[in-house]
Amino acid sequence: MCRASNAALMTKRGTSAEEPAMKTLTACTWSVAIIAAVAGASFTNIRFAARIAGMAESADAGAAAPEAAGTAWEDPRRVREREAMRGILYDTGFAEVDAATAGGVAARGTIGQALVEFDRGMEYLESNTFTSAIGAFTKAVIIAPDHAPLYEGLGRALVLKRKEKEGAAAYRTAIRLDPRSASAHFGLADALQRLGEYEQAAAEYRAALDIDANHAQARLRLACVSFLLGDRGAAAEHARAAQALGERLPVALAALIEGREPARAVVRGAAAPAIGPQIRIDTGGLKAANETTISSTDLFPMEIVAGWNDYRQDGVIRNAVAVSMDGGATWTDFMLRPPPANQATVEGDPMTAYDPRTGTLWAGGISFASNGGLFVARKDPGSPTFGPVVMAKQAAGVDKGWMAAGRDPNFGTLTRVYIAYNHGVVRSADMGDTWAGPVSLGSGLGFLPRVGPLGQLYVEYWDGGDGVMLRTSLTGGVSFGAPVEAATRLDVWGVDGTRFPGTFRVPPINTMAVDANTGRLYIVYFDTTNIVNGSRNVDLYFTKSSNGGATWTEPAIINGDSVPPGDSFFPWIEVDASGRLHMVFLDTRNAPGNDSDPIAWIDAYYSYSDDEGESWTETRLTPSSFNSELDGRNAATSFIGDYMGLAVGGERIYPCYVSNQNLSSDIFIHQISWATPSCTGDLDGDGDTDSTDLNLVLTSFGCSGGGCAGDADGDGDTDSVDLNVVLTDMGCDA
Repeated sequence: MCRASNAALMTKRGTSAEEPAMKTLTACTWSVAIIAAVAGASFTNIRFAARIAGMAESADAGAAAPEAAGTAWEDPRRVREREAMRGILYDTGFAEVDAATAGGVAARGTIGQALVEFDRGMEYLESNTFTSAIGAFTKAVIIAPDHAPLYEGLGRALVLKRKEKEGAAAYRTAIRLDPRSASAHFGLADALQRLGEYEQAAAEYRAALDIDANHAQARLRLACVSFLLGDRGAAAEHARAAQALGERLPVALAALIEGREPARAVVRGAAAPAIGPQIRIDTGGLKAANETTISSTDLFPMEIVAGWNDYRQDGVIRNAVAVSMDGGATWTDFMLRPPPANQATVEGDPMTAYDPRTGTLWAGGISFASNGGLFVARKDPGSPTFGPVVMAKQAAGVDKGWMAAGRDPNFGTLTRVYIAYNHGVVRSADMGDTWAGPVSLGSGLGFLPRVGPLGQLYVEYWDGGDGVMLRTSLTGGVSFGAPVEAATRLDVWGVDGTRFPGTFRVPPINTMAVDANTGRLYIVYFDTTNIVNGSRNVDLYFTKSSNGGATWTEPAIINGDSVPPGDSFFPWIEVDASGRLHMVFLDTRNAPGNDSDPIAWIDAYYSYSDDEGESWTETRLTPSSFNSELDGRNAATSFIGDYMGLAVGGERIYPCYVSNQNLSSDIFIHQISWATPSCTGDLDGDGDTDSTDLNLVLTSFGCSGGGCAGDADGDGDTDSVDLNVVLTDMGCDA
């Protein structure tokens, strides 16, 4: 059995014992080095520890096997995942090299050869390129299958790629090779917690603490799962210990040790603004559409750009964009594609951005080809069309990007445009024509950029574990300050939907807004609050900062709920020029189900706050709850996207969300007006009732089921009542 020497452990603290540690390592010190790095330490430290361990010995290598082939058409990203995992079997609960196929991946070799692949895997992890990381670690394991740290790297990559069961198998193998590896026990516990296996996770967190009693993250996670298991005494004990070790506590644990309940904002159920009817903006028939984004500006509030993943063409996924020049009354949609040389079967992950200084709008997406990457096009004010599409960054392994634009921090009369994505941040100083970067932000997912009133660039993201994080640049994206943890999550899961009814995935991606006048930052994330009747109760949490993100308020729950509780998720938040907060999100409260139910019944909600988030007023947007499984994809599991969108244009708010109400996933918006109530027959939102509004009634007469452009009375249909409203109000000019 391996045991850490004092010298090896001292390398963690940055002492002069690094050289003695290198001299005293033995044939079992691979795991010692990883213990020295400790789970939760930076990937750089883990790589350094593995390098030290590799100097002491050499080893053999083995082989592994592929997963089953796919059906007629298969997403090429899934094909690459399967190829990356080829050579190792996971079905026994361990990661076993498969001699039948591993020879086609790599040959048995030395530790030095394995370290080359290990280093590559760590670099891929740091750039959030998880499929490539899995491939590199798989090769490392095949080359040297008897060394625990290689399996730990593989386990981490698999977990971050939402392959939690396979990741757990890799960690079990690491523990079998080295039972005294605290980091391997922590990694296994993390995978089990993500799978919702809290009792087994607790046992592994305790095993990590038996080896290293000062493992702060293991102590915190043990407090969290104890709380979720209902053992509040143990939760409080471990929470205090984690706090003493420097860990920030989730709000539920902070409240627990102080003898109080978590804060809840006042939530009201009736909305003040005028909320127009549903308007469907995609034209894909019964084919799927999901993952929404939308932007408008105060300068030109009638001009809107929206985007989504579009499946109307069989066998491919496209990045769809729609433009409205009349405040959302009518739309023109098309497929925004990268230059021909960079096109792919799968193009999506839509993003939009607005420039408050000029009123310019942008739309873009990702081409998931080996020579793909980020592509962007610009729509100038007054134009119903976009300019040429440019590649903001050509690279393989690019994933989820979001865009933002705002004041250049160095030149207040100029605009900078940013895209944050898994490899970092790229920037443009010429309105998106050319781009520089990326500047890496380290490990994380869902990087969302926002620009402050003085040109500060804030990037909010999920660190892949329990951290809601923020990075700040005061140099226009050229450099960034250290990460700040804005909040700590109680529960940890990957991209799966195990905390929710239905078969769709729900990655815990956060959202953020910046007040253009005060500079206040607002973050909303969703997390498990407790377990009720055996199912997780997931709520929206809100926190804010008034000092540029240096410190944050205690998070508070900001959604209404039912008994038994439903789940709230996929929020998107914006702030208007008056400081009012606006949010759209999905919710299951009207038909709450168990986590194991095969179907979720979901509604979209709009919510706003006039007092910086202290209280909220929310309104149900969907006419009835929709079935999560009717997504129009005909797949084994459903998919409704990973996020929603909302835009602010002056006093007009445009929530943009997915709904399966028409037996497939479609994209809807509403026109929400905060202007003084005016013309009741004003269907196109231009402030008066005229022949254009009458034409909307006549051309959509007989429409029913919601989304009718001529629905003046808001009952979901266009009929004689709506015609009478417009005719009676004809000539009104507000």
